[in-house]
Amino acid sequence: MEDLYEQTIERSEQIKKAGYNLIEMWECNWIKSKEYKEEMKQIKSKYKEIEELNPRNAFFGGRTNATKLKVNGKKMKYIDICSLYPTVQCYDDYPVGHPTKIFKPPTYNSKWYGLIKCAILPPRGLYHPILPVKNKRKSGDEKLTFPLCQLCAKLNNQKDKCTHTESQRIVRGIWCTNEFGILNKNRVICLKDL
Repeated sequence: MEDLYEQTIERSEQIKKAGYNLIEMWECNWIKSKEYKEEMKQIKSKYKEIEELNPRNAFFGGRTNATKLKVNGKKMKYIDICSLYPTVQCYDDYPVGHPTKIFKPPTYNSKWYGLIKCAILPPRGLYHPILPVKNKRKSGDEKLTFPLCQLCAKLNNQKDKCTHTESQRIVRGIWCTNEFGILNKNRVICLKDL
């Protein structure tokens, strides 16, 4: 660290000896200055702070649910697909290496592979919604849901028809692009900013 300081002082002296008017300010003084504070206000107002994408937030575990609880006049079927998770980890693709970050693209490109953090507006009326979302409960734990409306999922509305506005229905999260590709076939609208 001392070497770097000495090199900085030496370089400053060389510039001054060459006849230039050198104005210096150390970082600690710049951060305390009014200009810095004003510049930071402008930057913060111009750019919304983007939270770092955490890859762990894209892992949700498996879906476990009964599609129908009661059927009159027919035999019911029980199908249990046990533990596809290890199979998927063994045979399917995983993103590796350093990511390429793409901020606010104009459209979704189906050739992208990896994780996507976005806000979407799901279509109404899908029988099996595709994207999982973790909702915090009053008890503090999280419940995994597959909502077509974010507010209905938070309110645990399972009986009444959803009457919420588009802005209330928006679902935000981090998902694998594989899931997102399936969504595009179902007319999902991807919103540009979170």
